[in-house]
Amino acid sequence: MAGRRNLLLVTLLIIPLLAQARARAARDSTTQNPGVKIALTKLEVTDKTLEIRYEIGNDSADDIWLCDDVDARRSGIEVYIDEDAGTLKIRRRLDVPLKYINRNQAIGRYARLPAHERRSESLLFHLPVRWHPVFTVGTFYPDGLVAKRLSLEIGFYKGNLPMMVLDTIKGVSETVPISYPTYPQSIADWFGGVRFFIRSNEPLRDRDERVRMPWSDQNFKGEQSLQIARDDVRIPCRTDPPGVEVVSPPPQLSTCTRVEIRYQPSMLQYFFPYASQQALLDAGEKDFLQAQKTLAADDPGRLRLFSNEIATGFPCEMVKEGSTAHVVCYRDDKQLASFTVYSNMGVETEEKQRYRYSDGLQSLRLLTPQIEPFELRMRCADNLRDLWYRMRWYHAVAKSSSKDSSGTNEITYPGAAEWCASTAAACQWGYRDDSLTEPYRCPSTGEGKCHYAMNPNGKTDSPGDVILLFETKAGWNQHGGPELFSFTNHDPRGGCALLNDGTVKFIRTKAELKQLRWK
Repeated sequence: MAGRRNLLLVTLLIIPLLAQARARAARDSTTQNPGVKIALTKLEVTDKTLEIRYEIGNDSADDIWLCDDVDARRSGIEVYIDEDAGTLKIRRRLDVPLKYINRNQAIGRYARLPAHERRSESLLFHLPVRWHPVFTVGTFYPDGLVAKRLSLEIGFYKGNLPMMVLDTIKGVSETVPISYPTYPQSIADWFGGVRFFIRSNEPLRDRDERVRMPWSDQNFKGEQSLQIARDDVRIPCRTDPPGVEVVSPPPQLSTCTRVEIRYQPSMLQYFFPYASQQALLDAGEKDFLQAQKTLAADDPGRLRLFSNEIATGFPCEMVKEGSTAHVVCYRDDKQLASFTVYSNMGVETEEKQRYRYSDGLQSLRLLTPQIEPFELRMRCADNLRDLWYRMRWYHAVAKSSSKDSSGTNEITYPGAAEWCASTAAACQWGYRDDSLTEPYRCPSTGEGKCHYAMNPNGKTDSPGDVILLFETKAGWNQHGGPELFSFTNHDPRGGCALLNDGTVKFIRTKAELKQLRWK
């Protein structure tokens, strides 16, 4: 009898707990994918703001590429109210239908999240939340609309996204980017062909970590999505046209005479956060940058560049949390402004206003002289990665340029004796000014048309660790072996070498040079 009473008591205690758990599950629902998860860590609605924080974890064995941006002209994220006026939808993904005629093709940007790593983001909306339609028309509702449900959706691709795109569009005729009212007939038309895709991604820093790609009317397949849905919320919303909103401008710093900057956790993680970048630094260099956390700058010219660039920020909601730079600006001894820069891409002021910088704050690098030699090294490595894409896809670009539909799509490199001229000629369409030849020049050294040479033994079917391109003295179409390698283009001494698999190494000594594989 006592045992039955105890069992009944336990049951009566458990039933309410199970009911609460079911209620929580109904209120907070997430859509997961095998090995890739999203977790809501904060949802707060005050009388002024809506704040959302979440963490994305990649516990799979593959890289994933998360959608970072779906509309470079605006906030980078799509926000709209669904048709029943009950759900506030926040969306970043490209594989969605277009519900109205858009005269401008949306361009998305995806960022790599390596296997077994995590990324935290936050969204901050000022109330009432205003819509930012990208792919949907949206519906006008009267003032006073309150959303009772929140939906967040983020798209991602699994695997090597740049190669997935190139494998899809290779071997087709080159075209021009689409424009209204022309409607494309193929996936290649949407992407503009291999050459246009390669060119449009060359301005990106950290080419291994990010990729730009256009909306293609759901012709490019494979995007998956992570979703969070939250019920029982009350979020004031407005659906006025976005153009009528009066937005506070970014901090105005034209009279600034001095800035103080504190990097968290250090300059190493802030400026060189990726494994591919840190692989170009030795232990002493990483220790040095790890110890650098604060600086003061008062150079008028560099402060002017910084002030002008800060003023170009576009209002946004999202920041990618992680490394930060806390900036305090002064005019003489009077404080003008203070704000936090997140991952060198977004600014948040003390008044909780956020602004985005799609290409990053380049002037912040100029204000930080401690990183200059390493920054030049990274840019040199970026050049070699750009040249790797030109070399690797030279066959497809040359074939489409000649409109030759015969033969094979077998990957071939240009001949070593004319590799510079051949890749430049194949890729020349669509470039402006000197952007066509810029990747051939090391930013650390002086005059010269090209500072890289090709290893004639580097073939498309060579092992991945065989040298393909390497630093040398100025010249054009240079080719040969380790005798041409230059250690003097950089200070500290050394030179970059590009392997056949696209990896870049920084070689400091002759002993390291001998260890490289040349055949």
